[in-house]
Amino acid sequence: MAHHLGISHMMVARVWRRARLKPHRIERYMASDDPDFETKAADIIGLYVKPPQHAAGFSVDEKTAIQALGPTRSGPAAVARATGAPRL
Repeated sequence: MAHHLGISHMMVARVWRRARLKPHRIERYMASDDPDFETKAADIIGLYVKPPQHAAGFSVDEKTAIQALGPTRSGPAAVARATGAPRL
């Protein structure tokens, strides 16, 4: 990347570090087969580069490959077990 941009590899490393990017830690990349992907990506990137005033952005990521390993519990009893608090 540095060679392509005509800058030092340390400059690339500093930019990545400041942006908290770790491309060496990416395990895989899935290319989109959506014919409108580039247009949609440009729209999303544009929101980050020049966000509209008084706007809120929400992002939802669908994780279809993730399954719960066991039943989940909520409520005061689950909090007490998680924190080690004594039962009353």
